[in-house]
Amino acid sequence: MKTQVEISKFIPEVFEFNFTSISFPYTILKYENGMFKCGYSDDEESIVPTEEDWAKFWKKLDRINAWDWAGNYVIPEYMYLDGNRWNIRIQFGDKKIECNGSNAYPGKNGEIVEHKMIFRRFFMAITKLLDIKTVDLKIETV
Repeated sequence: MKTQVEISKFIPEVFEFNFTSISFPYTILKYENGMFKCGYSDDEESIVPTEEDWAKFWKKLDRINAWDWAGNYVIPEYMYLDGNRWNIRIQFGDKKIECNGSNAYPGKNGEIVEHKMIFRRFFMAITKLLDIKTVDLKIETV
C-alpha cells in the first residue's frame, strides 16, 4: 500500500489550464483537493489521475521543455484576430510554468511561434493524464 507521501510526490502544488477559442466553449482545468475540475462553459466534471498517469505526464513536460515556457506568447499582428487564447499555471516541486498566449504558442525552446506543434504535445499529454478524448476537452487540435 502506498503512503500519502509516496503518492503526493507526483501531485502539483498548482495546476491551472484555461483555453478558449472562437469555435469552442471556454475550457478550464484546475487541480484542487486531489482531483481535476474540468469545467466548460456549459458543464463540469471531476477526474482523479493515477500516480502512473502523473509520472508519465511530468516526463512528457520534461521532453517538450515546458519548464522553459514563460511570459506572454503573442504575435502583435495577430493579437486582435479571433482565435485561441490560453493560460497555464503549473507548479511542481521546484519547477514552474506561468505563461499565456493569444494566437501564438511556445516553440521547442520557449520561443514564440505561430504553429501549435509543441503546444499540441502539451495538450495531448493533458488528455492522456485525464484519460479523455480531445473532443471531450473541447479544445481545437488542428
